[in-house]
Amino acid sequence: MAGRKSAAVLVSLLIVAAATAAGALTICGVDQSAVDACRSYCQVGSTDYTPAPLCCKKLKNAKFDCLCSYKSMLPSDIDPDRVMQIPPKCGIPAPPNLCN
Repeated sequence: MAGRKSAAVLVSLLIVAAATAAGALTICGVDQSAVDACRSYCQVGSTDYTPAPLCCKKLKNAKFDCLCSYKSMLPSDIDPDRVMQIPPKCGIPAPPNLCN
C-alpha cells in the first residue's frame, strides 16, 4: 500500500513539473529538469525498462509529502502506472501514508 501512495506522489511530481514547463520554477523540490529526465519512462506507450539514472537522481530530493495536492493535474500523455514504478525501480523510499 505504501508503494501505491508513493507512486501517487510521483504522479503529482510529474504533474507539478509539467505545469512548470517554463523552467525556473521549483515545486516540492522538483523542477522541469526532473520531469524531462523522467518523461521517456513515464509517457504512455513507453517501452523503457527502467527510469533513466538521471531521473532517479533528480527525484531523490523531492518533497513527496507536498505533492499530493497536484495529482489531479496529470497530463494525458503520462502513464500513471509507469509513474508508480519509479520509487521501487529507483530505490526511493516510499513516504508514509501519503495521498490517502
